[in-house]
Amino acid sequence: MTFGEDAAQIRVGHGPENMASLRNFAILLLTLLKEPTLPRAIDVVAAQPHVNSINLLGLGKLEQIVQEMN
Repeated sequence: MTFGEDAAQIRVGHGPENMASLRNFAILLLTLLKEPTLPRAIDVVAAQPHVNSINLLGLGKLEQIVQEMN
């Protein structure tokens, strides 16, 4: 229970399914860090959330791509 799913209060409609999809997406991105465990990958991102999150999503090169387009 890395993300505290048991404490979630989302119980109606499509909320639980949507949250499961977001958790799965987050896990996929965290596995790209090649850390030995998921909690370790979370710690790595937590250390520099603004840098690591942008790089995991592939947005770190966005400014460079935009400049090359002009």
